[in-house]
Amino acid sequence: MTWVIKLCEIAEGKRRERTVFALGDINAPIDITDLGMSVATGKALLSAVQAAIVGVQEAALAERARSGVRAEAGASLKDDRKRRIQTPYGVAVLRTPRLQIGKTLETTTKWPANCRSTPEFDKIRSTLSAWMSYREAEKLLSGLLPTEGFSHHTTLRNRTLVAGAMKVTPITLNQAGQSRPRFQPSPTAEAACGNWRKAGE
Repeated sequence: MTWVIKLCEIAEGKRRERTVFALGDINAPIDITDLGMSVATGKALLSAVQAAIVGVQEAALAERARSGVRAEAGASLKDDRKRRIQTPYGVAVLRTPRLQIGKTLETTTKWPANCRSTPEFDKIRSTLSAWMSYREAEKLLSGLLPTEGFSHHTTLRNRTLVAGAMKVTPITLNQAGQSRPRFQPSPTAEAACGNWRKAGE
């Protein structure tokens, strides 16, 4: 007996489905180690579900681009940029169409320029890196989430320092009325820099 997990679309009385992940046999957990899913299976499942959802989103972007071409006189589809975005559940690979309207080039998304990861994933990485060394944060992430191959400790360091630098408090005078630097690092930034110095990186 084989168990599978499917992604189903139900709209206007119609149903479409696709197999996302095959679990295989599910047997009685005679041994405690057989209870539920293993970490490896859970990571593979998360990655597969993520890829299926991204595929649906990619198709929606393509339809959005075609609608833009039909609605805008003189508009044409210029190209489909292939993007690789790091997420907590693996790397999302999809094409983002761009439209040529006269001399203007417009995208179908509102993503930040040159973004390589989702804000949610950046927050997870920077938070963990503020609590522990970058190498330990890397081990924790790769142990629990399907992030192998793109969550290197140097990337964690860079993302954490960027996040910390963005959280600053404007200060002009101290209690004695003496001038201070315009910005003072937030506790998150100081913790991140402390980890950096402690790790010797």
